[in-house]
Amino acid sequence: MKMRPSNTLVCLALALLPAAACSFLKARADPTRYYVLTSQEKSPPVAGPPITVGLDHVELPEYLIRPELVTRSASNQLTIAEYDRWGEPLKDSFVRTVRQDLASELGVRVVVAPFDPADRPTFSVDLEVRRFERVGDEAALLEGHWTIRAATNTALVATHDSRIRVPLPGRDAAATVAALSSAVDALAREIAVEVRGHAPRP
Repeated sequence: MKMRPSNTLVCLALALLPAAACSFLKARADPTRYYVLTSQEKSPPVAGPPITVGLDHVELPEYLIRPELVTRSASNQLTIAEYDRWGEPLKDSFVRTVRQDLASELGVRVVVAPFDPADRPTFSVDLEVRRFERVGDEAALLEGHWTIRAATNTALVATHDSRIRVPLPGRDAAATVAALSSAVDALAREIAVEVRGHAPRP
């Protein structure tokens, strides 16, 4: 019996259906990559002055409060990465890294608000981050304003605007995060200089 062309197509489609179903159900690799800021490796710090530093208010721009990495491709244009994401909320990562870098730089205890009323830090730091992103294929940029106050009486000790630019060691997301981590370390060093200059002498 000769099979009609239409019947032939139906049989062929039925024969290919199991293969197509297997291909559809096959697990695909997730291309998403996750990153975190990291503190910079340094020699064990020499014991610093007998003080405690507290990170009080730390604010980041709203456009950075998202899971994806952000690149500034023009002065007023942002590019959101599709597969490169933060492994934790960026603000948490930023605060943790500043705290670790500052503690390593000063050799003192650094705490994060809210502070224990019975054990308030010697100095408290407020930090407003205005920019913290990759700029094209050139560098990572951190801009911000910070103040240091005496925690006991809130007297202003120092105020400063920082603009830190770190060249990118490569063009991929890992290079971007490495440069951003270095920028945080540079910010911690700037803050540490002011803290040392106003710390009580032993």
